[in-house]
Amino acid sequence: METIQTILTIFGVFTGIALLAYVDKRYALGLNVGMNADDNWFSCASNNRQSTSSQIDKLAEKDREIKALAERVATLEKLVTDPAEQLKREIDGLR
Repeated sequence: METIQTILTIFGVFTGIALLAYVDKRYALGLNVGMNADDNWFSCASNNRQSTSSQIDKLAEKDREIKALAERVATLEKLVTDPAEQLKREIDGLR
């Protein structure tokens, strides 16, 4: 019984490691930063600061893009729900 528990524990550990590696790769979490032998803690810390700065810039750009798209959607909603525009489409459909 103890052998089965040991085997299941080892299997669980390897499964967990594989799952973490997959999630890290899939979502670019950077969990493997500093795993190379030539990396030291200080270079990892500076890399994290640089990547954080670039991530903040990317998020700000995405926020601006989302805001612009929301404004465009609001304009389109006004056009679609405008009674005069609906009447014009109905008249055009009669031709």
